[in-house]
Amino acid sequence: MPTAQIILMAIFGVVIIAWGVRLDMKNHKKEQAERSASDEG
Repeated sequence: MPTAQIILMAIFGVVIIAWGVRLDMKNHKKEQAERSASDEG
């Protein structure tokens, strides 16, 4: 496998992981907001 292909695959993997982490953080913030709202109620 050419080195350029390996590098591209590595970059692609990092981008996908970063995207997943970002979505995860958004979901956690939403969950925390809903949880604190229901606790107060």
